[in-house]
Amino acid sequence: AYIAEKNRNRKPTTQETVDLAIQEEAKKLAKERREMRFEMARLRKEMNKNSQSKGALSAEDRLKKLEELKDEKLITEDEYSMKRKEILNDI
Repeated sequence: AYIAEKNRNRKPTTQETVDLAIQEEAKKLAKERREMRFEMARLRKEMNKNSQSKGALSAEDRLKKLEELKDEKLITEDEYSMKRKEILNDI
């Protein structure tokens, strides 16, 4: 009992202090990694949601709509060509 009491009351050595600091830093880094993984998962979910809403129309539907706009003279031939290339590149 005397030795146990003596060990509790003694000051930690430099190595023990360093070890405790390393353990605390490891805990802090583990928490940060968990938070980053959570944030990345949230961002991926949001990106998937945005890409699904953007891609709601198929490429074929988008091309048909583009053709209609050109036929109704709502867009120029140059705009049509440029947008058509964009749609085809997305495929």
